[in-house]
Amino acid sequence: MPDPTPITTVNDGKTIIDKEHYSSGELLDLKLAGGSTLVIDGVDITLKSLLGVGALSNTTIELIHGATLTVDGSLLDVNALNGLTYKIGDQSLLHLKQSFLDVKLLNSETIDFADPEGTGTFHYTPGGVGLRLSGPMKIINLHVGDKIQVDGATSAEVDGERLLFHGKGGAIIASFKVEEGLELGQPNEDGSFTIEVPCFLEGTLISTPRGEIRVEYLKKGDLVHTLNGEARAVTWVGNRTIFPQTANPRECLPVHIRPGALAENMPHRDLYLSPDHCLFLAGCLIPAKFLINGTTITQDLRLEPFTYYHIELEQHAVLVADGAYTESYLDLGNRAMFLEPGMFMFCKPVDLGTVVHCFPPVYAGPVLDAVRNVLEQRAAIARDSAQTMTIPPVQSCPASCINP
Repeated sequence: MPDPTPITTVNDGKTIIDKEHYSSGELLDLKLAGGSTLVIDGVDITLKSLLGVGALSNTTIELIHGATLTVDGSLLDVNALNGLTYKIGDQSLLHLKQSFLDVKLLNSETIDFADPEGTGTFHYTPGGVGLRLSGPMKIINLHVGDKIQVDGATSAEVDGERLLFHGKGGAIIASFKVEEGLELGQPNEDGSFTIEVPCFLEGTLISTPRGEIRVEYLKKGDLVHTLNGEARAVTWVGNRTIFPQTANPRECLPVHIRPGALAENMPHRDLYLSPDHCLFLAGCLIPAKFLINGTTITQDLRLEPFTYYHIELEQHAVLVADGAYTESYLDLGNRAMFLEPGMFMFCKPVDLGTVVHCFPPVYAGPVLDAVRNVLEQRAAIARDSAQTMTIPPVQSCPASCINP
């Protein structure tokens, strides 16, 4: 194995490691100066040792353009990480192996998913000191599509400002401090979890007393129709542009619902929703991604950037979008994902215990199975004839099918 390459940063300066001067797979011995920034640009680097020169507050290691940094091995100075911030940029990955870490430093590290237009991955390998920490490391600026992977984790949950990962038997194997209201998707095949939020694609027509209006034209105070025909005022409109080439396609690309896929003339035109946007079917709210059948409901493929919108009312409700019944925005603490660049908003923390869905959400169980079966029958009939079916009404959703 080749000897590590020595790198020394300077106080308040920037050092760049890129493809022109370094090779992927290179090992580094790093000496960090206070206030300095080390940028790893598009290469795979393994950090074998680290020495801090003075206090490392405002010291940053930044990963951009698909870079990968693995922090492994025996550090020369475990206190060097005190106050260090890792910034994970577009398509970049940070892998921290805790076996080398000292309990005195983890609670002062910050993991910053700094790029709102790309997605990053934080891969964490727990060691034996995780539960002895006085406070967990902090993760900030999570965006839609960002991923967190913890080796050995079988489940994850958000408890206020804590993101907890559980291993076999339910034991907590990792804990991070996060922004309250974080929403996780279902586990990916590699055991990682992706940040998600539901929304409409630009161009979706929303039913209003003035007729159908494109979602991007709606503004605060406009009236929109809800399920019972009542017109309610919009209290907030959020939007976010997605760049497919720097995001996880499965977690961000729109779900395409073809005309009549849900019921007669429902939707009445092609409807595009984010994977986690819920449709109102059989008396429950079901994420669009769980209804994909490969024919009448598919996940769209596109490479060009696109914009998602979400409409909030005073209370969570069912809207009419392209003739289909879909949910309005429900604040689970992810509002900042939809702010325009340069805009800031200070909000009261979201108490998830007080969040009320207008109808019970369903993620698994007999109701979801029944709806999928009916939609598959509709799809099969549509392939052979112009016959139609409707989803039979369900008066209530069994508690066993609702994700607690």
